[in-house]
Amino acid sequence: MTPDAVFAQLDQYSFHDLVIESIQLLSTEAISLAITAKPYSDELEVYTTLQLTFSSVSALQMDALSLAKDSELEMYRFDYRYNTCFECEMLFLTGWGNPDFRLNFSCESIELEEAPMPRL
Repeated sequence: MTPDAVFAQLDQYSFHDLVIESIQLLSTEAISLAITAKPYSDELEVYTTLQLTFSSVSALQMDALSLAKDSELEMYRFDYRYNTCFECEMLFLTGWGNPDFRLNFSCESIELEEAPMPRL
């Protein structure tokens, strides 16, 4: 998929105050990052599931992640650009009064998969 096609898919979502269900680092053949987010559908008044997969991750840098039992992980910002590879920066919040968490990395590809919307 071309970078412009990926950007068109990403631009459909507001990566602000986006509830995060999980973050996984996978290292089978190459490093991959998988993030499961829960965007809210105002139209259906339900949360949907969005799987973001970043393949062939390199130059990964992250802040220390400090979570308490009542922490809430949400994506506050997701900035991305393409310059021979995708360059991504994410800022996560961990709940009121808790420190934020930054994740910076480069990757070869980005895939988005949204779970089907529930039937009414």
